[in-house]
Amino acid sequence: MTVGQNGGEAGPQDDPISRDVRTSSTSSRRGSIVVFAKLPVPGRVKTRLAAGAGVGPENASDFYRACAEHAISQAASCQDWADVFVYHSSADATSDVASWLAREGLNLPCRPQAGLRIGSTCTDGSSGAGADGPSVSEPDLGDKIFAAMSEVLQCQSPKDGPAGKVLIVGTDIPDITAPLLRRAAEALDEHDMVVGPSLDGGYYLLGLTRLEPRLFQGMRWSTDSVLADTLERATSSGLRIAPLSWLPCLRDVDTLQVERF
Repeated sequence: MTVGQNGGEAGPQDDPISRDVRTSSTSSRRGSIVVFAKLPVPGRVKTRLAAGAGVGPENASDFYRACAEHAISQAASCQDWADVFVYHSSADATSDVASWLAREGLNLPCRPQAGLRIGSTCTDGSSGAGADGPSVSEPDLGDKIFAAMSEVLQCQSPKDGPAGKVLIVGTDIPDITAPLLRRAAEALDEHDMVVGPSLDGGYYLLGLTRLEPRLFQGMRWSTDSVLADTLERATSSGLRIAPLSWLPCLRDVDTLQVERF
């Protein structure tokens, strides 16, 4: 889940982060990690990469599967300090996603990405469309992120009470690591928001202690202004933002040209 354009070279790797995490104090609050994922089905994932000469849907799907399993396993290894949830595309059956992950030894809660347009309600006041209610437009990425983070923040941790802070990441970034996730969570002990910037102008990770709908409403997703717009909105909302240099710049591999960079 990079939410800007795709491209750019990889930024600093996780060695400095690993060193910082090993020497830092234990995070004071338990957190949660949300991973957005898709079932690795040829023709449905990494379609831009698949269109590259000599790649094709099968190879692109295999590449995505490797990225996804890596990202999810890194998140799963953080369960000593975080509750981990996989939110999958609504086009995938939860049972199929759970079976895929179980085969890899990743027994994690799986939930479908959902959510109405932020602020939308049906005529009966419910979150679902009534039989005679108005049609509600399909949720965009921002609606899905908001819904998932909101749900997790409202959940009670089975170990230490309310999560208090939540991170969300996608499965398109080969360089996601457990130390990076831990470092992001630690930023939320002193800040309201932390972001993992991507060199394409978007972000690959977002962490929050409280939700601001403005961070997700009416955002021009998949453009090079996503990060700048998010930071501007967060600042105007009074969120305390961790320094942008707190996490390294990483890249999504979505085209053959980027993969060969």
